[in-house]
Amino acid sequence: MRAKRSYRLCLITLVLLLSREEPSHDGEGEGRERDIQEVLKRREIHEPQYMGEAMRAYLDIPINEALKSDNPFIKALAIVDRRVGRRTIEKLEIDDCEHSLVKAFYELRLATIPLPRSPDSSVKNLN
Repeated sequence: MRAKRSYRLCLITLVLLLSREEPSHDGEGEGRERDIQEVLKRREIHEPQYMGEAMRAYLDIPINEALKSDNPFIKALAIVDRRVGRRTIEKLEIDDCEHSLVKAFYELRLATIPLPRSPDSSVKNLN
């Protein structure tokens, strides 16, 4: 309930900010809505049901597709999935323009991967 209220307040604020920039013209309602959705996406503000839809979709797609998904929730879930191994995680290219949730889950997953042992660090046989 609180998430829906927060989302609505963000949406109302954004609509007010965009309406101050330029007056709405007839026939541009769809373009204005697309602009609002794009700004919300850039600011990483998502509708509450977006997460639920992503979770349901995640269960139905192969893990390799999930790692390549444009949906940040699906990609983040795939990153912490136990089916994804160390080498796959290390090969992922997560850049600065990636969604903050994906970056956070990636850093979390990297922190759980043990560092490979070097041959010099192994215990030598004393016999």
